[in-house]
Amino acid sequence: FVFDMINTYLVFFLTLGFIGFLAFDNKEEESDVKRIKPIHPLILIIIIVVMGGIFWLGNINQAQSGLAIVQMVNPQSSIEEINTSFRKSLKFFMEKYETREHFTRKVSQLIFSTDPDKEALRNALALAEEEMKKSAKENPLDLRTNLFLGKFYTSYFQFSNDVEKLVLAEKTLKKAIELGPTNQQGYWYLGEVMLVQGRDEEAI
Repeated sequence: FVFDMINTYLVFFLTLGFIGFLAFDNKEEESDVKRIKPIHPLILIIIIVVMGGIFWLGNINQAQSGLAIVQMVNPQSSIEEINTSFRKSLKFFMEKYETREHFTRKVSQLIFSTDPDKEALRNALALAEEEMKKSAKENPLDLRTNLFLGKFYTSYFQFSNDVEKLVLAEKTLKKAIELGPTNQQGYWYLGEVMLVQGRDEEAI
């Protein structure tokens, strides 16, 4: 067993229960056989509710979230549809970090698309920034998240021409370099920021 999902634990404990049933079922019956008491209806209802909750969290919930993510990354989806699908995916009980990265990567690519809906894209970029900042706050020591956010700020600048985004990009990428001083991507992305700022000598 690989214990990475609720379903795995469920199967494991059911298997242990079945083994225990087989082990004790073959024992000799006592002379005074006691009649087995029926399960109380309330206990039965609780068991059904718990099992239903586990099934929903482990299967239905993840399937719905996965469907929203597929709709989000669909090349045929409009910016509004991408935003809607992403917001929908956030409502489900599951890990959010990769979903945020997929969304951020998607809207960053749309910056360079032909004649995008600028207002919808502006809203999408603001949402991506907000969600990626959450990931960075939740994982302040994660190199990947800081690299991703720093690169995103550079792309954001190319759309908005807001120099503050370059300042944030430089700050975030320097933090990423501190977290991973041997990682070449941090230096490369930081060099791109400096080139855009006209700091050619520092970039080299």
